Formats: sequence, structure tokens, C-alpha cells
Amino acid sequence: MINKNLNILYLCNETKKRDIPNKLSKFFEVIFIKPGGHYTVCEDTIGLIIEVDTLDQEYCEMITSNKSLTSDIGICIIAKEYKLEYLQSISILFQSILFTKDQFEDQFETSSETLTDFFLSISKNRYYNQTFRDTKNRSQVIETLRVVAHQWRQPINLISMESINLMVKASMDAKIAAKDIIESSNIISEQTQRMSNVLKSILNLGKVQRTKELFSINKMLKSIEELYKEQLAQQNISLIINYLEEDKQIYGFFTDLQEVMMNLISNASDAYVSNIEHNESKIVIDVKVTENEYNFIVKDDAGGVPEPIRERIFEPNFSTKTSERGFGIGLHVAQLIIKHEFRGTIKLQSNQNGSEFIVAIPRSDLSNIKFIY
Repeated sequence: MINKNLNILYLCNETKKRDIPNKLSKFFEVIFIKPGGHYTVCEDTIGLIIEVDTLDQEYCEMITSNKSLTSDIGICIIAKEYKLEYLQSISILFQSILFTKDQFEDQFETSSETLTDFFLSISKNRYYNQTFRDTKNRSQVIETLRVVAHQWRQPINLISMESINLMVKASMDAKIAAKDIIESSNIISEQTQRMSNVLKSILNLGKVQRTKELFSINKMLKSIEELYKEQLAQQNISLIINYLEEDKQIYGFFTDLQEVMMNLISNASDAYVSNIEHNESKIVIDVKVTENEYNFIVKDDAGGVPEPIRERIFEPNFSTKTSERGFGIGLHVAQLIIKHEFRGTIKLQSNQNGSEFIVAIPRSDLSNIKFIY
């Protein structure tokens, strides 16, 4: 989804303005600006093109020190000469692309196509980020309270029962055996610690500071099991997670992938609730690792997704849930997360017996992380 009101600032130190590629002007408004001094980027600005003879320290600092430039801005450099260190300092902060002047002019059609595709990808990423933020802001509080309520119900019941137990013993005998007090205290202590661990996990989901990192697949799956296993058991649904025998790591946002998996589990759980004819209720998570990708498979036997709506389940704002249950991040946002954050795919395979969601993520190791310029 492209917003045609988005603009691109074009800074050129030559007297004659360059002709704007037709395809670029079809999607964006290109605004020429004069070199020198500082400039302010508005919220509708999607990118900045800088065409200079030499990309020197002055131009590099002009870009990197500009407070109005954000990480969802694309930077295009067209230069006769440049130093690699300057390009790297820009590419660390912004998505960037480089053309030499000779390359851009000699292969104008091809370069224009590449440049347009670059800014279109920036625009799509911005749409994703905004959609992701809006959806999370709308549902995060309610979803968090729902999960906490499910996870705390049993510990609270156990603590209440032990308190009543001590009161009954005290009413029957003024002197309560130390052994009884210690046993009840241990139970209460264990359950409060359990509640504390649940709260810690929930708060980790809502961290504002998001940093890409190498994280353990098994650790991510374990955190999901801790949050959901007992909650599902209360609905007579078994959660079966087949951990990797040899743990692997993924580079990216831990909580984003965690939320996608939790959404798939929540959808499977809701499918069982709405299908009263199922017998054995279980949700199975398998992980398969190939040379090129990781595959996360979430399976259920809850009757499958009706064929007429299979093609629509990833559409924005589409839901088959009632308003009381539709508080997840949604399959549309889940698909955006996998596509934009992990460069992967999420697909549905469904029949009359059940559904199988397959999340495929390309393998990414530290050795493959490089500067983009």
C-alpha cells in the first residue's frame, strides 16, 4: 500500500536540475532543495537523494547529524567519488543505496528502475511499521490482561486455599505445628514466584526498546510454553512443543517472532473452542532446520479453516472471531512481521481435519551480517 502523498527530497549541487525518472514521479513527489545549511524533513518525506561530485565528510555529517531524519528514511547517493567509510557511517543509520554518476547516466533506465524499487520498499516498510504500531497499541493492554488473568488464576486459588487451611487449623487448635506452617509457606512462596515469573515474561513482551539480536530458538519456544501450557490445559488442550535436539539461533527481534507464534497458538485454541465436534485437542509445534531456512510449524486438529475464507485470512482487519476474543496481533500483522523483519513467509495448509501454519525464515548468521551500501 503506497501513499502517493509521500515525497523525496533531491539535493543536487549542479545548476541544471536532473530529469526525474517517470516511474519515480508516478509514485512520489520529488522536491529539489539547495545544497548548504540544514533542512527539515517532514513526516511525509520517504527519502533523500544527494547528487554530488564528491561525497566528503561535510555531506556525510550533514546527513548523519540531521535530527529530522529517521530510520525509516531511504538515502540515495549519486557521486563521482566517495570514501567507503562515509558510506558505511550512513548505512549504519539509514537504508541506503549508491550509484556512481557514470553508472546512473549511462544506464539511466535500469538505474531509475532500481531507484524507484528502493523507495517503494522504504514506503512499504513504513506502512508495515505504522500498521504494527497501531495494532499493538490498540490491543496490547487487553491482550496482556487476558494472559495475566489466565496465568494467575490457579496460583491465586492455591494461595487462597492455603490461607483458608491455616485459618481452619488455627480455629481448631491455638498451636499450629511448625511443620504445617512451613508446608503452607512453601506452597505460597512457590506460587507467588510463579506469578512473578509470568509478570516478568509479560513485561518483556512490551519492551519499547527493540534491538536485533541472536537468540535461541529453544529459549523462545520455552517462553511460549511457560505462558500458554497451563492456560490451554484449563481448556483441555494439550500444547506439545518438539524442541530442537541441537539448539539453533536466529538473528532478529525475539519478541516479534514470539508474538507471531503466540498468535498462531491463540488462533488454534479459538478454533477448538468454536468446534464442539473435536475429540483429542492438541496444538503441536515442530521446528525443522534446513541448510537455507528455519521452518516453524503450528498444527491443530480443530476442523480446519473453511475454504471460502482461506484466501482472506491474511487481509487487514479480517477476523472470524467475536469482539470478545479478537484481541491478538492478527494474521495480517503476523505476516508483515515475518516478511519485513525476517524476510520470510507464512503460509496456511488446511483441510477438514485441521490447519497447519508454516513460518519459513531464511537462515542468518553473524558471518552474513554486512554493511549495505
